[in-house]
Amino acid sequence: MDAEKGPIPWSKDKFTDVFDPGDDAAAAKIWAVYVDEAEKYDKGLIESWKGDMEGMLIFAGLFSASLTAFLIESYKTLNSDPGDATVRLLTQISHQLAASANGTTFHVPAPVNFAPTAAALTCNALWFISLGFSLSCALIATLLEQWARDFIHRSEIKSAPLLRARIFSFLYYGLKRFNMHAVVEVIPLLLHVALLFFFAGLVAFLIPINTAMAVIAAVILAVLTSVYSVLTLLPLKYLDSPYRTPLSGTFWRIFHSLNTGDRHPDDGAHPATGSETIVEAIFRAATQPSEERRNRDEQALVWTVKSLSDDLELEPFVEAIPDILWSAHGRRFGYEDLFRNVFSNVALYGRIRGLFLSCETGLLSPQAATRRQIICYKAAWAIMTLLESPDSVKTFLESIGPWASLSSRTQDDPELLHYSRSVETLIQWRSFQIDQLRLEENMQYLVDCQAAAYDGADEVDVTPVVYFMDDLTHNRSYFVDIPRGLPWHERNGKSSVAQIPVLIETLQHILTTTPYLIFFPFLRNASNLESLPYFFRQTVEIIRPPPGTPSAVRHGLDETLHMVVARMMKYNPEGENWLDTVMQELLPYWPHPEEEDSAFAALSPALIRYLNHRTWDKAVLTAMTCIPFPGRRQFWHALTGSLSHAAEALDESAMTDLLTAIWRLETSGISSKMGVLSRDFIEIVPLKTSSVGLSVIALLKSRYLNALIRTQHSGVNADPAERFMDPILPPVTIAVMPSDSQSIHRDNPRSLRIMQWQMLEIRVAEAYITLFAQFLQSCADSDPLPYKAVATLKSIAALAAVEIRDIHETHQIQLATAIQSCFADCVDLRTVVLNSSIFDVYTEPPIPGTKGWLDNIAARETIAATLECHADALAPYPDDFAAAQDLVQVRAILAGLSSVHSEEQGTFLTTH
Repeated sequence: MDAEKGPIPWSKDKFTDVFDPGDDAAAAKIWAVYVDEAEKYDKGLIESWKGDMEGMLIFAGLFSASLTAFLIESYKTLNSDPGDATVRLLTQISHQLAASANGTTFHVPAPVNFAPTAAALTCNALWFISLGFSLSCALIATLLEQWARDFIHRSEIKSAPLLRARIFSFLYYGLKRFNMHAVVEVIPLLLHVALLFFFAGLVAFLIPINTAMAVIAAVILAVLTSVYSVLTLLPLKYLDSPYRTPLSGTFWRIFHSLNTGDRHPDDGAHPATGSETIVEAIFRAATQPSEERRNRDEQALVWTVKSLSDDLELEPFVEAIPDILWSAHGRRFGYEDLFRNVFSNVALYGRIRGLFLSCETGLLSPQAATRRQIICYKAAWAIMTLLESPDSVKTFLESIGPWASLSSRTQDDPELLHYSRSVETLIQWRSFQIDQLRLEENMQYLVDCQAAAYDGADEVDVTPVVYFMDDLTHNRSYFVDIPRGLPWHERNGKSSVAQIPVLIETLQHILTTTPYLIFFPFLRNASNLESLPYFFRQTVEIIRPPPGTPSAVRHGLDETLHMVVARMMKYNPEGENWLDTVMQELLPYWPHPEEEDSAFAALSPALIRYLNHRTWDKAVLTAMTCIPFPGRRQFWHALTGSLSHAAEALDESAMTDLLTAIWRLETSGISSKMGVLSRDFIEIVPLKTSSVGLSVIALLKSRYLNALIRTQHSGVNADPAERFMDPILPPVTIAVMPSDSQSIHRDNPRSLRIMQWQMLEIRVAEAYITLFAQFLQSCADSDPLPYKAVATLKSIAALAAVEIRDIHETHQIQLATAIQSCFADCVDLRTVVLNSSIFDVYTEPPIPGTKGWLDNIAARETIAATLECHADALAPYPDDFAAAQDLVQVRAILAGLSSVHSEEQGTFLTTH
């Protein structure tokens, strides 16, 4: 069947180049990357081979020359010596003369045939074989150098990346195919075997000459063979061994092909597979996580720091510290223990201090000095986050703290301030952590003194506390709030027992307030920069105090809020700004009121300014929802107190600011996330202060009505009968709340509760209609319109949470009158009214069995007449898109009204 469909259009014959020529051009960058990597690898490999071969040639030449000198003497032992024949002849003549003189007969002995000794044969055989191996090694090394030069030359003939890549791959896989790596390994092996044969031949050469010399040569040969064997086998057991021979790889493969299940006892590595080479095993043992690797890393880093003798060498090391310990997404934990040990073993703090102070010598350019200072600041910040023990923190503060905490060095350089602010704050925090331990010790000391005073002493010695408090006041880089008039004697440090609780309370006050006195200045300093300080969020996470500001330092919150908002109003972009992040960190510290009148004090004017003038609604929403839930309720209490106070003081400006802030909260959806709205708050909003009051009241009532009915769907155990009588609902209603005494619901309480919620929904719908009508009428009657009337009306319509079904005639007439007045006087509100949810039942496809809620004829005719007049006014403007859209909506509403009216008339005639 596939054949019938024809060939697949994208299938290619793998042996036929059918690609477009442009494909190769498009792949040039990819192949260029391959060329770069292959060139580095291949050139490194070839150069190592060439270097090895040069050494082999030198050794082979020297060895061959030395061996030849020995062979010149040894080969003579293979033939008879002419001197020996002369000696034998002279001996024969002497014997013949002696026999003649004695008158005896001398028999000439038969000539002796010459035969080389076994030692001579063995010696010469070994030495000639050794010479052959040595010369073969030299020949192969010479050829290998030539092959290496040819490989490099051929790979560089072409310059195009694609051609070079294919040549590289062709030649390299040719090397692997013909096992040139094995050839390279054979060359030193030949030399090693030649050397062993030489020593063996030397032993055979010396045996007939001198036994002692032969033993010495044999011992040398045995030692050499033993050492060579150990060097061969040592890498098989210890992968970190620097010793190996050409036979090590062969024995490795043999050993692991027979024992693939064994482990390396000293490196903790998993067993190698049969295909794993010794080099791959070394890489695996060196890189896999283990305690040994951690110790090696630590030793390497300690050695590195100690070997860096120059600032130029130290600077890259210090620059790398922050990236090892932190990333843009958070803390890195892989090296923290390692660097803790490194910092404890080397005097790195002093080196960093010296590196920083070198920037003030004037020997560096301004750019280089600034860069080095930034490197030191970043490293100091990262190190401080790593320290844990009090001793390590003290050591750090004594060494680095003095220069890192001096803002005078960087106060004129915004780039340096970006880093120094975070470092200074972290130094203050670490210093306070050390002081916190001493504060707790002093508190325990006072408690012990108080306990000991019960034995009869009237005074106790508080000198340690006095000295420590004086040290806190004058010798710290952070501010310590110590109340005046502390009850100790200024001259001798004595204090009465009765005053000890006051001293303990003072120390507790310092412990409680100091974190805020470090945190708030950091946010203030951050707001004065051009961007967030270095690792702002991470610094805040470290120094963040508990939410809820104590009253003793509430002024710090107000001051910080004022500075941040003032700085933000200078930019106030329509979008995200880095100061929004500062606000998000600041607002969770909304103070918990501790006194009845503190609610008004807690509402900072700066916060009202922020709500009124920050242009980006999302930023305001995010920042305000950062306030914790208890603070959100207190925020509404603070608004209540502020409104009441402004009304009593007749401060119209303050009242207007508060009302516009409330309007912003309501229209942007922030208020629904800030807490539940109460009727009391609605009742205190003045209507006659300004046009803002009308809009605010309408929004607050709308959200309150939404809250009345929303609890039905949220599962909250609320009483619908109680809410049915809520004063904010209109007194005139068509709904009748069923009584639980009615027999129809006596045995079914769930049915009764459903009915009660349905009646409450009708009342809330009537309240929405009334609210909608009242606001429209106020818009028609007011000049100017209420504050941002269009946006307010849209928000009211968006908050409608119930379906409008049955509405009392009074409210229908009120709405019709308001719409008529609005369409006559308020042009901008017409579109909002037409697209509001009150007309949904008339514009959507009808549901069988439903009817419109406009059943009052007068109200319906008034609305219809108003809409017809509006349609006539819109008809002459067909090219106006907004007018055309409104005209479509008007006609849809009129059609819905007519349809429902016709159905009602038909139903009336049928029933009568």
